[in-house]
Amino acid sequence: MLFRSGSWQGGRSSQFTVYAEPYVKAGANFVVLDFTSVKETNGDITPMVEQCRKGVAWVYRNAASHGLDPSRLFVCARSSGSHLAACVLTTEWDKQGLPRDILKGAVLGSGMYDLKPVSLSKRSAWVKFTDRMVEELSPIRYVDRIHTPVVVAHG
Repeated sequence: MLFRSGSWQGGRSSQFTVYAEPYVKAGANFVVLDFTSVKETNGDITPMVEQCRKGVAWVYRNAASHGLDPSRLFVCARSSGSHLAACVLTTEWDKQGLPRDILKGAVLGSGMYDLKPVSLSKRSAWVKFTDRMVEELSPIRYVDRIHTPVVVAHG
């Protein structure tokens, strides 16, 4: 699955299907999750995180009916999409009746994993950061919840 986003303002999933070609040619299935933008949530990224979590759960629960193997789900993302994906990785899936290791691996590129410094950046012009948002949506603070091998890249 690909988590697309650009400063949490990114386009729709249909604009990111170009990434699918190498995966599909290699025999993998490719899912791009669609979710709202921070502009549509009046500056709150919490609904975006929840939509991504629900999207992963939906893919897992419905994979077999679409010819997919639910035991082989991976995510990749970059920038603010990596932030969203990291929040998904810290989800307590077992509290939703799903396997803790619902995702088998993740590649996160150039993401923001602590929102405190981000809240002091230019992004605060379109994200209405609150102390609660910074605390709850800073995945670096919840690494003990990650049950997935992760590659973190920066470039």
